[in-house]
Amino acid sequence: MRNRPTIFLLFLLASASQAQDSLQTKRFAVVAEMSFGYSYNSFSSVNSFLANNGFNPISRSRFTAGVGSVSIFNRFVFGAGFEVLMPMSEPQPGNLKTSLHGFTIAPMFGYCIVQRKRTTIYPYVRIVDNNHSLKIIDGQAVVDANSLINATNRNVSLDYQFFVLDVGMSINRNILARNRDWDCPQSNRYWTIGLKAGYSFVTGSDEVKYNNQVLRGAPALDYEGPYVRLFVGFGNWHRKLKWQ
Repeated sequence: MRNRPTIFLLFLLASASQAQDSLQTKRFAVVAEMSFGYSYNSFSSVNSFLANNGFNPISRSRFTAGVGSVSIFNRFVFGAGFEVLMPMSEPQPGNLKTSLHGFTIAPMFGYCIVQRKRTTIYPYVRIVDNNHSLKIIDGQAVVDANSLINATNRNVSLDYQFFVLDVGMSINRNILARNRDWDCPQSNRYWTIGLKAGYSFVTGSDEVKYNNQVLRGAPALDYEGPYVRLFVGFGNWHRKLKWQ
């Protein structure tokens, strides 16, 4: 009975020592990605404008290809991406055609809700800077240089710049690569494949230019709607162990 206070005191000291010497693990990953995407966009304003002037609407289906990088610190996700809109054209009356092409640049912020060895899932938001050109191309044939100079070509290019709020979810499947003999045991190389899906919202008015001059009365592009992206990447997980 007399030893009980001593035993209790030793137990408290051991618990305090264990709490002070707890092991804290920090995880950090960097991934390079390549993606291919599909989006179905509104284009309501620009298609109404084209229809009112006797043109066919541009296709609402668009395809993209891009590259980017993603960094994950514990559960916080940071990234940046660059995408190119694959050029597509639609035939128009009068030997004309329309074409839409361009590129986007976007930072990304997210938070991992599932972070396992082989699976990573996180919602994210992106602020996307869109730079696109809508072109009306005249397919009139010419015989020689003189006929080209004297021809009445109707080639028009409207340059759009606007921002889009992109909200989505990323589902990643991680495939661990075998470490080399000289690799750090706290580091793992891996491949990742996955799917990103979400919705893009136009956040403000478009700036439209023709010949580097702001064009008044130009229709908005309304580049918003649902999308999906397939991606593949390669990265490295790092674990930092720290006693506290």
